Amino acid sequence: MSSPVRPPACDTLAIKAPFAPTGGKTLALDHFDIQATDYKREAAYYSALMNWALRSDDGTQAVLDIGDEGSVVIRGGFQAPPPPPPPTAAELTKRGLNPVADNDGRGFESFHVEDPDALDVQITNGAHSKTRASTPATATHSVPAPFESTTWKTVWLDHISFVIRYRAVGH
Repeated sequence: MSSPVRPPACDTLAIKAPFAPTGGKTLALDHFDIQATDYKREAAYYSALMNWALRSDDGTQAVLDIGDEGSVVIRGGFQAPPPPPPPTAAELTKRGLNPVADNDGRGFESFHVEDPDALDVQITNGAHSKTRASTPATATHSVPAPFESTTWKTVWLDHISFVIRYRAVGH
């Protein structure tokens, strides 16, 4: 049995504490807050995914019980800031990344760079995501699925973790 992949250790010294430790100990969680674009949708998501029970909804926020551990208050009104401008070849070159442009001439622009393990990383302007949002996926797989679909829908991708095996580059 293989051991689970563990995230890298966190640098807890990178942020200076505002004051010396108090010696206190957290005994319980009362609640934490989430601000979402659509609080009702967010509350329904966590209720379905984590089985958090809806305690109340007053039309502006929902309160969900997290088992016997505490609560989460989900409010609406979140507006994401505009995305930063895409990186330029000069910025990537300045960092020693040797970018290679890969544009389609119809609005999609990107650069390819190599990560430390010589894997291709493509940095894009997101033009394909706009097409995906406005055009439904209708293709079918040419092989059967390995199991029945969960019918889950990804609503946000936080990160993807994968293991890189060492390989000698240039040998």
